[in-house]
Amino acid sequence: MGIAKTYKEADHLYNKSINISKNWISKYYPDRNYSFFGVPLERVQSFSQHYFFSCLLEELPIEQVWCQYPITTQNIAKNVPLKNIKSLFTNVKKVVLSVLSSRARLPDLNFSRDIIFVTSGRHLSDQLFLLSYLNKKFKILIIGKIPLRLQEKLKLKKIHFIDIPSGMKLISRIERFKNLFQFNFSKWNKKGSNVLLNSKSWQSRLLYLRLIQFPEIKALLSVSHTLLDNIKPSIVLTTSSNDTFGASFSLIAKKMGICVLELDHGYSAWSQDNAFTNSDFKLFWGDVFAFIDPSIKNKMVKVGCPYLKKPTVSSYDHLINLNNKAFIGVLVLWSPPYGSVSAFKSKPNSETLLDLVTGLSKLPQNYSVTLRSHPSYDINDDLVGIQLQKRFKVANKKGIESVLKDHDIVITQPTTASLYAMLHKKPMIYFDNSWFTEHLGHPFVKSKSALGVPIVELANINNFVLKLINNHSLLKSQMVAQKKFIGRYIECFGEDSCHKIERFIKGII
Repeated sequence: MGIAKTYKEADHLYNKSINISKNWISKYYPDRNYSFFGVPLERVQSFSQHYFFSCLLEELPIEQVWCQYPITTQNIAKNVPLKNIKSLFTNVKKVVLSVLSSRARLPDLNFSRDIIFVTSGRHLSDQLFLLSYLNKKFKILIIGKIPLRLQEKLKLKKIHFIDIPSGMKLISRIERFKNLFQFNFSKWNKKGSNVLLNSKSWQSRLLYLRLIQFPEIKALLSVSHTLLDNIKPSIVLTTSSNDTFGASFSLIAKKMGICVLELDHGYSAWSQDNAFTNSDFKLFWGDVFAFIDPSIKNKMVKVGCPYLKKPTVSSYDHLINLNNKAFIGVLVLWSPPYGSVSAFKSKPNSETLLDLVTGLSKLPQNYSVTLRSHPSYDINDDLVGIQLQKRFKVANKKGIESVLKDHDIVITQPTTASLYAMLHKKPMIYFDNSWFTEHLGHPFVKSKSALGVPIVELANINNFVLKLINNHSLLKSQMVAQKKFIGRYIECFGEDSCHKIERFIKGII
């Protein structure tokens, strides 16, 4: 256990985590193997459990167990036990409030819809253009945890929506008490033996599941069944069929014979999470160049990306004399292996960041560096103990397109933001502390869309930056390769993509 030393070992850890996350209730707690409306509780919560079991298998210090996706840390601080106690009281308070708070009411459901779109937050924001388009062609309803700013936008666009911040709030107090009673007033006696289920972390995790997540999932399944049974849509469209919210609606829909379509919501070189997919079809942007799970090939439909814009930069003039600029901005897109693919990291993320900063610190003084992390990854923990020069900054607030305009070269890991960099014809360097990359290679490097830096050379990445910037021929050939890559990976953009999605939906309806 711990960090895998080979791809084979990483793949073994990953599959071991998948197996226990999908079967831990039925195998070790068979007396508590609940199903609701024909949907197994075990299936709905398996993806978030995969995060937890991955942490245990990697022997990562877990700072916070009492949340859907456990928070890990590089260094367990002395105050972590105190933090956990505070977290326990906070969550117990949350349980009490969720049971005693007044009931929120669903709107009148005596109407029909062709499509129910299930999504939340950033995914919903990305898909507003598609939703506006589909709203003119079909009767649609948006369901999700919808921030107020997005609710206002949906109202302006006259798109119907139902905000569901919590399933428990939409059922009666009596039902809430019954949910808590079902999961907490009978013993969970473990059958058989598994070292992962003997730890204190697991005991704390199990209590969290019983008090918070399981009652919420049961409530969400009840709300999903009520909504789908009343509205009777032909299609459930989602951007995530694996998390507990999306899985609740997707699995109830499939049980009722409603077709579930899942939109590709970001860049993916490896479809490693398909063990948790709960859709009938996956609507991909275009060709996937690296590994693809054979089990989903017949479910893949190429529809392009409705929210990315077609490239408009046609010349390579911005590359001429790049090395003669007074100041050169370097943007680092930090997205290391974490979460569901954490088992595949070949080196600790914090050590990788230290090597990267060491290498970039060797660049001439007219180079400034911006570190930008993936929206769901906190870079601050990796930065502990690293001294950044004044020309370094950490910035995540601005939109990616605005940030790209302020920088001349992009250093990236596998992330959707790197596609934006290609669309803006930015010189690009790729690195990754992942066994995926070391074993399978990466499409960016294979296609020559980015200059690859071996992980063992990361502390000397300055040499690769200077090599790229000082070689106009290499820069131009990279831009040509990027154009070709985008042309294959994203079959079409904007309204053209919306047309394809519309046609596929009409073929089902």
